Amino acid sequence: MENNNASVIDWFSVGHHTRAIISGIALQSGRQYKLAVRAVNYGGLTSHTAALNFTVASDYPTATSVSVVGIWTTDGHLRLDWGHVFQSNDSLIYELTVGTHAGSGNVLQWFETTATKHVIGDNRVSRFIDYHVTVTAINAAGLHTTVTSIIYAQP
Repeated sequence: MENNNASVIDWFSVGHHTRAIISGIALQSGRQYKLAVRAVNYGGLTSHTAALNFTVASDYPTATSVSVVGIWTTDGHLRLDWGHVFQSNDSLIYELTVGTHAGSGNVLQWFETTATKHVIGDNRVSRFIDYHVTVTAINAAGLHTTVTSIIYAQP
């Protein structure tokens, strides 16, 4: 296993097994590593190396002090933007839920996206009602952070 072409762990035999558990190494979150495997037969001949690059994700996405922004468009749509709500060194997937009271999803429920903006229209929203918005940011390791915001009715 390598990190920036420096060996983290040297080649070792797993015998006749097709998998191994490697312990006692300290991989760092956000760093990319390369894992390589090869086969050696009884005659000592070695196969070509198969390699995989992977990035360790062990840190939760961080919620900033910024709230979800909701803007009412002139045609009555609600434009949501949470682009500055989370910080992470990893790519994130977002789950968005919108409801008319805290914890509800009666307008939009568990909408998954990699985007940081979404527009709700089609007569599902009214500018005279408060909306509770829940956004959960999830990294590749499944670690997640949730924020909630209220988009207040427009008088």
